Amino acid sequence: MRNRDRQDVDLILQISDVAVTNALKDSAVVVTHTVVPEKYRITDDNKKGILKSPVGITMDPLGNVFISDVGTGKILKVRASHYPASVAVEVDSLDCPVGVAFNNSVLYIAESRKSTIVYKDLTGETVVDPSKLTVKQLQAKLKDAGAWEDSDKRESKKPLKEKLQKILNEKASKKKSKICNHLQLEQDITHPLSMTFNNDGHLFASTKEGKIFKIKVESNLVSLSGTVLAEISLNCGLLYGLALVNEKFYAASHDDNG
Repeated sequence: MRNRDRQDVDLILQISDVAVTNALKDSAVVVTHTVVPEKYRITDDNKKGILKSPVGITMDPLGNVFISDVGTGKILKVRASHYPASVAVEVDSLDCPVGVAFNNSVLYIAESRKSTIVYKDLTGETVVDPSKLTVKQLQAKLKDAGAWEDSDKRESKKPLKEKLQKILNEKASKKKSKICNHLQLEQDITHPLSMTFNNDGHLFASTKEGKIFKIKVESNLVSLSGTVLAEISLNCGLLYGLALVNEKFYAASHDDNG
């Protein structure tokens, strides 16, 4: 396939489509796919110096890598499935972004200096963006909002979007806080550093003071809020690394505790 990305696996899936193989079955016994490796090369968005002070890293289910850079105040998205890996700015103008984590379509960022956790929904499924949703997703969100009617089954995408957007606008107008991209917490967490999620969808955030908070994150379709369920003190500071394996914590401390 000329003039196409020779390492794009989506093309292999496209070529392997049932319609294609059925068209070839009378004249071809075997169909092969050759993934052609390309020589290493530097690109404008992927070269030495793109990262200044990378600290945190996480990955979404599609294999995209997100890196926090405290030197530039940015979160960079690396499309690792592409060669060479393409790099783009996902979030900008942050004040000391350290830890990053991903869960349910949402990217979470520990903006340590401001003692807050910033979030961005990348697909519009959790913090709902009707413009990004399919008809089935729009129908599901209307059911979640308690606004589903039998007549909605026959509606096209546009009226479903308009109906859902009206509901979202009403919810947004009733919000106490107008800061739409900060996780609203009932309890202050100062200087968050690293974050991870467990299998139940609970967020765990470590802090500069050597504490780990277990947080239940909830969505009202227009924003995210968090309730602290537990607080763990490890009596050591600067917990830059945090991992959860088989419900056991592993934390990397910057002080003498290791």
